Amino acid sequence: MDWDLPIGATVPLKELPKRYGGRLQGRIRPSRTEHLLMISGTDASSVRDGWTGTRYLFTGEGSREGHHRIAQGNAALLRHQETGKTLRLFHHLGGSDPRYLGRYAVDADLPFVHADLPGEFGPVRGMVFRLVPLDGAPTGVRLAVDAPGKKPRIEQTDLDPQLLAADADRHAPAGIRLLAQYCRYQRRRGHSLARLTVTPVGDLTAICSDLYDLTANELVTVVGNGSRDALHRAVGMLDDLARYLDPGVGRALLLATKPDGDLFRLAARYGLTLTWPTDNNAFARKTQPRPLQIGTAA
Repeated sequence: MDWDLPIGATVPLKELPKRYGGRLQGRIRPSRTEHLLMISGTDASSVRDGWTGTRYLFTGEGSREGHHRIAQGNAALLRHQETGKTLRLFHHLGGSDPRYLGRYAVDADLPFVHADLPGEFGPVRGMVFRLVPLDGAPTGVRLAVDAPGKKPRIEQTDLDPQLLAADADRHAPAGIRLLAQYCRYQRRRGHSLARLTVTPVGDLTAICSDLYDLTANELVTVVGNGSRDALHRAVGMLDDLARYLDPGVGRALLLATKPDGDLFRLAARYGLTLTWPTDNNAFARKTQPRPLQIGTAA
């Protein structure tokens, strides 16, 4: 089937299968013709789509459970060269007809990266394909940042001024007010503070610290409402971030109240620092030594 649509031209969505084959719905539309149509847009399923300057990031399709697998449309896209399919990319904005962006090919060196994506019942783990343009760079599309290819991307940024003023905002969430109060306290003590963001290799989902204390070389995470679930999430976040940094980096949990004995025991198990506000606008700290690792001399 010949292709008669020039780059930049639009066509009604319902006309695509009639003219070029493919499924009636879906982001990836395989067909019995030599064309494989891809529909990129600005809806929730396209949140990671965009042009990086060298590659077009295109989010794959999820299963019924939401998580992405190499099956159906994703498999057809990944194996398009061996099946002889030509990838045809369209950009579809709400309220307008899809606009043709040209021919693309899946990057042979790094076909896809991973990302956390919005799902019906919470975040899901997804595939985001990296597409090489065969007809030049696209225009009129969202810009995107590619995943790191060889080493993690570690970025240090200044604290948001709004965060630093949140302790006086009674409408701000309790965890944000607590963090702002702690930041003011540490700044009065001469500490330099920032935020740290780590993006792992082959991943678009960054890991962000609530706070990075440069003076103390310490990562700080707020334990929101003090629940077990919030505690487990905070410990996991600290461990996830710390593995990309200097082995000597400290890890601290910022709590709204003095912890109970069981939390002290948990902190001792993982070598965490616990800190909480006192009555005199200061903060108390309890630092637990790091436990010995297997194979470490006593």
